[in-house]
Amino acid sequence: MRTILVSCICLFFLLTLPEVKAQTLIYKGYKGDDYIGDMIVKREVKGDQVFFRSDAQLNVRFLLNWKLRFYYEADFKNGDLRRSLVQVTRDGKLRTEVKGKREGTHFNSDVDGDKESLQISSIDYCVLNTYFKPPKGRKKIFSERWGTWLQVVDQGNGKYLLQPPNGSHNTLIYKNGICQEMQFNHTIAKVRFVLKE
Repeated sequence: MRTILVSCICLFFLLTLPEVKAQTLIYKGYKGDDYIGDMIVKREVKGDQVFFRSDAQLNVRFLLNWKLRFYYEADFKNGDLRRSLVQVTRDGKLRTEVKGKREGTHFNSDVDGDKESLQISSIDYCVLNTYFKPPKGRKKIFSERWGTWLQVVDQGNGKYLLQPPNGSHNTLIYKNGICQEMQFNHTIAKVRFVLKE
């Protein structure tokens, strides 16, 4: 009798747990024609929460050989960005860290010690969303890296242009609603990530 009761209680808790849906995208990184590493992007849905994670680990040559890691997190609840984290490391040393957090009617970001604050009721879409859904109909999207809005331009044929405040420009290319390729055009290099088949 006790075993049946314990089994029923366990079954009840399993049935009342929120359903977890996960999606993982793997991109191959290139500088020119040279393969430089991979980026793994994950989206996990648990009830009213959505968790995004992106981890790019690259070996890049800019006069010297560098091991670069770009790590992003964004956590949403009820369609609103609640928390974000960005860490950029070079050769194992932290170079940039950005922490964002919803506090009442503000989303506050600490960008390497500089404080950014947006008074806004909700942020329903950020850069990490772009891997899984194009920014169709949007003029701006929130950047976890910069703690502010980025202009986005629909170039047609599934292409979108993002313009970060550092003067670079990034092109996102979509097919069937999923980002197939990202082209990062910076002053020192052009890097692209192509979705692995």
